[in-house]
Amino acid sequence: MAGLISNCCNTVEIIGHTDEQPIGIISSNLDLNLETAASQGGSVSTLKAGSNADLGLMRSLAVVKELLKIQQQNKMPGVQFRAYSAAQLILPSGEFAPIPQEKRQPEPKRRRIEIRFTRLGEVREVK
Repeated sequence: MAGLISNCCNTVEIIGHTDEQPIGIISSNLDLNLETAASQGGSVSTLKAGSNADLGLMRSLAVVKELLKIQQQNKMPGVQFRAYSAAQLILPSGEFAPIPQEKRQPEPKRRRIEIRFTRLGEVREVK
C-alpha cells in the first residue's frame, strides 16, 4: 500500500471532525504548545482543546504523527502529511451541518477523521 500511496499522490491530508457538543469551560493551550506537540519528540496528549475546532485538529495531528512514525521506517517516501480541522461543520455524508444550539445532540458517528490522498501541483503566484 505504501508504494501505491507514493505513486498516486504526494500529500495525505488528515481532517479531524467532531460533533457539535460543547467542550466545556477549558482554556486551550494550542496557541502556546501546538508546534511543540507536532514536533518529532512532542506529544498530542499535552494539548488541551478549548473548542471543537481544537479537538478536530488534535485528532488529525495524532494521526499525522503516527503516519510520520511509519514514514521513518522508509515507507511512503516523499509523501507529505497535513493536519486540518473541520470541527463540527461537515456531516459524515459530506453535507454542511449548521445545527441550531437548541437541537445539538451527541453524535459519535461525527467524531471521526477523514483521509484524503492528493497530488499537489506546482505552487504558482496569482497576480
